[in-house]
Amino acid sequence: MALTLSETIQHIASFAPSDRDLCNMAHTCQQLRLAINPPHSGVWRSRFLRLYDLPPPNKDSKGLKDEYQFRSIMVTIIPTFKTRGGARHEHLWLNFLMSLISESYNRLGAPSNKPTGASRNLLRIKECVIGCDFFSLALPGKTPSPVEAFTEVFLGIQLILSHLALDLGLNLRTFRTDYDIATVYEYGGPPRTLVVDGEIYLDRLMQIRNFWKRHLTSKDEDSYYSQYKKLPEKEKPKAWNASLYREEKMGTKWVGFVASLDPWPENLEFLIERQCDATEGEEPLVWILDFTTDGGYGKETWTPLFNTVYSINTEVFESERRYIHGTQKVHNSTTTTTTTATATATATTDDTPGGGGVLRGFIELCQDHAGLPGWKRICFIVYTLRSFNGEEDELKLIPADWTEDFESATAYEGVIIPGGKIILGSRMRLFAATDEEEAPFIFWEV
Repeated sequence: MALTLSETIQHIASFAPSDRDLCNMAHTCQQLRLAINPPHSGVWRSRFLRLYDLPPPNKDSKGLKDEYQFRSIMVTIIPTFKTRGGARHEHLWLNFLMSLISESYNRLGAPSNKPTGASRNLLRIKECVIGCDFFSLALPGKTPSPVEAFTEVFLGIQLILSHLALDLGLNLRTFRTDYDIATVYEYGGPPRTLVVDGEIYLDRLMQIRNFWKRHLTSKDEDSYYSQYKKLPEKEKPKAWNASLYREEKMGTKWVGFVASLDPWPENLEFLIERQCDATEGEEPLVWILDFTTDGGYGKETWTPLFNTVYSINTEVFESERRYIHGTQKVHNSTTTTTTTATATATATTDDTPGGGGVLRGFIELCQDHAGLPGWKRICFIVYTLRSFNGEEDELKLIPADWTEDFESATAYEGVIIPGGKIILGSRMRLFAATDEEEAPFIFWEV
């Protein structure tokens, strides 16, 4: 079917390299202006879809034109967040980013097959955040912190975009002042959970994220940077690859790091200076979590004994909880003699950060935060037993007594960031010969 003259003009105009070129084209003559400018013109939908994922479903042609023009302005804004209480355009910028995040890979769970290729929204998000010091802003609670007016949205966006914060190719600035090391390690206070009744302490989770941002991406620290850099690109943190509103199957293989600090610092000044054992010249271990959510063990995976460490949320429906079962072992890029989770070499003892061994745990849904679903709590215990006949036997055995059955055990509590690609959290050794209390960990799906 032949195009009309107006449709032909609109088709050509949709390929204009920039909005300025489109504007100049529309000002060339009245015929071009009448074809391009009206809200019913096909130019706006074409240009929108070249830059963004599916448009909001409640937008008519005029609304789509307005949305496109609004977004064209927002992507040029460089927020400073220097106005205590927040300037209007900074509120708009954060809400704009949140819209791009929520609309990525289709809008609000619209029925469709799994999309292929990269999300155009993610490309726009990356352009926005690398154009400013978004990942280096003072956190809420620090003095002064101009982002307190945006606390939950600001923290939610920061955490969801952790794959960018950990991208070595972006060369982002990072400082020890980006986090409070005492909060990261829960130093000076009793251990507390990251999640209570489905509500996540986003502020503490953000402190943990920034600790890893510093120690994974900064050459100055000389802690985890070298090991992190050596990992193949396919084993680095990635963005989500499906709508945040669609439940995706949990990944089974995760790579990451577990911090350690032994002996436990006698004072805060020593903690601030030392940060972690990896700064003492020890080559840190890279860890692999390998687990399944459908291993046929069900509730037996998380026994009443384990529930005394991290209790399941009884307010969560059983249908919204998954039980996991597998192993923790050392990544083959790490210089160590240990290659299996249950070997009797160094990595399976409590003398190494986190220990290695059998893994049992659960994953359950949390409340929505920052207006987005998909936040999940993950708790698991990695342990080795005193007596067993091979790895297969140890995987099947269900321990019942802390004193008699266990050689070592380490408990982990974390949060799976929406998108299901990154876990941030804290772990504690249950009965090791060390003064160490809690320490941060990070894993990402590979």
